[in-house]
Amino acid sequence: MRKVVLAMLVVGICSSANAAVLCAPKSEQGSVSVRTECKKNEVQLDPVALGLRGPTGPGAVVRDANGAFVGVMWTESKILQQGIDVGVLIDTNRGA
Repeated sequence: MRKVVLAMLVVGICSSANAAVLCAPKSEQGSVSVRTECKKNEVQLDPVALGLRGPTGPGAVVRDANGAFVGVMWTESKILQQGIDVGVLIDTNRGA
């Protein structure tokens, strides 16, 4: 069992995750490329600075015992319930 755990640990440490990045020429002339890493004559672009960040999804969703939507977790002890024109913050620690 120890050998299996050790092998998994070694594989986990040695493996790397490759993500796509946006690269543009340092000369500021040319096209943007999607690569696993930029070339020496390129600079990596920040997608957030370019406005390419999508909307943030809701956090943990809270449902009642019947499965009806109550709201989303705002903090560890508060639930945000969105009404038509207003949001209500429900404190789950009240009375505890």
